[in-house]
Amino acid sequence: MKREGKEGAVDGAGAGKDCGAEKKFSFPKGERLLKSEDFTRVRKDGKRLYSRSFTVFILPNALGKRRLGLSVGARVADSPGRNRVKRLIREFYRLNKGSFSDSSDILISVKTVDNIKGYRDLEEEFRKVLRRSP
Repeated sequence: MKREGKEGAVDGAGAGKDCGAEKKFSFPKGERLLKSEDFTRVRKDGKRLYSRSFTVFILPNALGKRRLGLSVGARVADSPGRNRVKRLIREFYRLNKGSFSDSSDILISVKTVDNIKGYRDLEEEFRKVLRRSP
């Protein structure tokens, strides 16, 4: 079977790579908390916001950009459940970056997934928490 390159892709794969809307809603590696020291610093010094399912730590940084870190312990759910909630949180962040303060490190620690049945539940809970953010 002959494989077609990007030029002949039927579904548009590879097209529109430099679209402004795509970049606005992206989640590049530079916007992620990756180092253990960063997680520890945000957890120790950040402002805490609590909800039923999450604790959100927010700490201003000097980098000029927002960075997101996720902490979901093994006790929260089985691995598909943990991966699903992380995917939902990343999607919320990606679509609502403007709701988070500029130039800050954000660490979201998941306490339970019992109340999160889907994206709308997660979105509702985060919106309540973010109303109280600095």
